Amino acid sequence: MKASMQVIAHDKSLDELDLGEYGESTQELKDAVRGKIARLFGIHQTVGNSEAPADAVVATPAIVPAAPESLESVLKNLEAQYPKMVATLKAYEISFEGMPAWEVVKAGLTPEVLTKALKLEKPTLLLVPPVSRQAMVAAINKHPISRQKNDTNTYELDSDDLWNGGKQEEKNWRIMVVEGVQEVAKDSKITKERARNDTMTDAYIKKYAAQKLDVINDARTYLTLMMSSLQADEPIDQKTWTVLNGETRKKDALLSYGPWSDGQVNLSSVVPVDENSYLRLRAAARVA
Repeated sequence: MKASMQVIAHDKSLDELDLGEYGESTQELKDAVRGKIARLFGIHQTVGNSEAPADAVVATPAIVPAAPESLESVLKNLEAQYPKMVATLKAYEISFEGMPAWEVVKAGLTPEVLTKALKLEKPTLLLVPPVSRQAMVAAINKHPISRQKNDTNTYELDSDDLWNGGKQEEKNWRIMVVEGVQEVAKDSKITKERARNDTMTDAYIKKYAAQKLDVINDARTYLTLMMSSLQADEPIDQKTWTVLNGETRKKDALLSYGPWSDGQVNLSSVVPVDENSYLRLRAAARVA
């Protein structure tokens, strides 16, 4: 889409628009644009032959190419986060040896990855260091922020099934873009009364997979995000918690999760048949 694309007046019929120059001319794309305009101006929108409220959900194509200016914006945002990520690692005395330079990170931020990042609420760049989760917990405990009253509470931290997707920890740096919002919003179609933890977990994974997104599925990625949020004095998951082995857990196995509560970081577990409305998963896009 051209950066100079003119603003479309909300009273202009979308059926009159020629979208060919933007690479799409489908009805689905017109409906998607109509929905965005309706929500922007607080008006009603027409879907097919029926009129729907401005906040109605409009079907969109599975993949809609992002506008180049949108990709450029998210790229600049992630670039601005790079020095903050480096400062976070420094604050916790984590070695920079082998850390990818921004040029390496940027090379991995392909249009495909950036398009995924646009789907995340508060896309956040993470440089996950090649140190153990135990070492990361020790670093958090050694360098507490002012509101941190206790050392990290952990449950069976040596279990790879719970904390590393059922495999041994890798020894390389990992570059991720994740959903960095403080509290992940509830999907009321998934998180509802009497829904089991394992049922909700599977539904969230299916939802994100349909968007071509991964989820955070290990302790080290989560602890890197937690470190970043602690350094900003805005700990994540104060009212919710993030499942950390949802993609790879075995049937009927415990679900591992992480929140911030009682003045400390927590890495705990819950049984799959319980029902907990605080359960969330964090979407992610792996860069390298």
